[in-house]
Amino acid sequence: MCGIGGYFLKNGSLPVRNCLDVFKKSLGHRGPDGYGQEKNSVSGFVQTRLAIVDIEKGNQPFVYKSKKNNENIMLVANGEIYNHSELRKNISNQYNFKSNSDCEVILPLWIEHKEKLVSQLRGMFAIAIYDAKSNIGFLARDPFGIKPLYYAEHKSGIYFSSEPKALIEAKIIERNVSFFNYALLLEEQYVKGEDFIFKNIKRLNPGETLIIKNGRIVKKNIHSSLQNTNLKVNNPFDLQLKKNLENTVLAHQMSDVPFGIFYSGGVDSTAILQIMSKFSSNPINAYLVNFDQKDNLEELKIAENITKQLKAELVLYTYTKNNFNEDTGSAILACDDPIADYAILPTTFLAEKASKDVKVVLTGEGGDEFFAGYGRYRYAIKFYNNKSPKQIGPAIKSKILKPSFHREIFEYKNSFEFPSYLQRILFKSETIQKFQFYDIKNWLPNNLLIKLDRCLMRFGLEGRTPFVDKLFSNFGFHLPLNQKIRYNSGKYILKNFLQKSLPSAFPFRKKHGFTVPVGKWIQEDSIKLYQLLERQHIVKEIINNSNLKEIIENSSKNSLIAWRVLFIALWHRIHIDDVNPHQPIKDILNSN
Repeated sequence: MCGIGGYFLKNGSLPVRNCLDVFKKSLGHRGPDGYGQEKNSVSGFVQTRLAIVDIEKGNQPFVYKSKKNNENIMLVANGEIYNHSELRKNISNQYNFKSNSDCEVILPLWIEHKEKLVSQLRGMFAIAIYDAKSNIGFLARDPFGIKPLYYAEHKSGIYFSSEPKALIEAKIIERNVSFFNYALLLEEQYVKGEDFIFKNIKRLNPGETLIIKNGRIVKKNIHSSLQNTNLKVNNPFDLQLKKNLENTVLAHQMSDVPFGIFYSGGVDSTAILQIMSKFSSNPINAYLVNFDQKDNLEELKIAENITKQLKAELVLYTYTKNNFNEDTGSAILACDDPIADYAILPTTFLAEKASKDVKVVLTGEGGDEFFAGYGRYRYAIKFYNNKSPKQIGPAIKSKILKPSFHREIFEYKNSFEFPSYLQRILFKSETIQKFQFYDIKNWLPNNLLIKLDRCLMRFGLEGRTPFVDKLFSNFGFHLPLNQKIRYNSGKYILKNFLQKSLPSAFPFRKKHGFTVPVGKWIQEDSIKLYQLLERQHIVKEIINNSNLKEIIENSSKNSLIAWRVLFIALWHRIHIDDVNPHQPIKDILNSN
């Protein structure tokens, strides 16, 4: 796990001055354990390392040279390859490994398979390769989009980085933003696809690969996460679930350093914790963030009982209004790819705490998407009748967004097309899988996984997602409807598994969760916050001010849209105006 950056130059071009040094500094928080750099006349790579596997010898970039085959290959990679041991055994070329690092296996795979190597990898990854023999550059991102990768086209060539902020600080591109994408953040909470908030910077899409020659992109391809049409899901489903769950959790525990879990008391994290505890001789640290709310007491008691029964160590922290006022700027600083999800607040808070004990945490992201946990899936079955998942969001519903953005937003929502192969893998309920597929391709990578990466890597903490896994995710997605939704309850198969193996978890209860009371906190300071918000340049550009006051003053009822307005204003001040983020919310908004 690390931060990576680099470039592929056009013939005769020089790189932007000191860009690798700037990348090192900008990405340092992602990898505080080491630093490596390699460059030649055509390309240059840098890594800031978070040492997880083969602590002593796993430093990057990896370089392979062979006079016999005239090979000269350079690799830098961010992520974890969980099947690297199996892949090593099947390497047919005469490659001599220099380390036990999981990422080094990518080098011989490139020699043997070139860009097709990604289909063999099980894990999360962002990869950059330069092959001098063929003068080819290669960029790739894992099929689910767990690990990020961004790039920019410059007059001198292609530059890439784990975070867009590094490309800006290195002066590869100007700090120009899209007002339309701000409007999308209000409406959707995230921006999907390769284009996002910064103009002239692009994301690699999940599963995307780029071939670069002479500093120009000459080929793009997509390796899909759900393209396996031959996957068979056999009865009994509960036994297969147990086997697959154990497989993915054990794979995601691959580590030479201490690890724990971000725990919520819910179905997903409880199922993971149960397996972790089963195969661990030591108590697992289960990190949970609470809020000073009376309605959380029952959930907290259940979480305490579960962790006690599983012989795990519940590590509890409380997030307060004071944390909200003082630390929101720091959380938004971490999100240079903006996600207007107030879950960034407790996630960043908990990451800072956990990073003092462990370097790796497992999390439950993906359970709702692959096992149909969201209420909108049950709603879709009743009311959408095989229609595509295109819903009106809170910005348009509340009429806070300027009408000039409405048409473009509707066009944006209608732009998503379902690939032809999806029609061949659907079970009886086409609607439910359409909604799932939409979320897997959009909501999951561009909201949940970006949030996880930024909030955790800000403190050099690696987040792993056992549910978002090449094998386990396909199993969940291909399950028939009655294993996902039954008795008006989503994630039926997971809940039934816990009901049998850990009944004290009460998996079929109506879960209230540990929700951030952000609407309440905004409302308590609504008068001053409204006065500050209405003065913000970005607010004036996209928001209908006549509705802003009512939204802020009644933010307890309008918590989603009130928070998104506040987030956008703060994000613009921090990332565009360069205001100091390490101060209270009101001071950030009031800074000159």
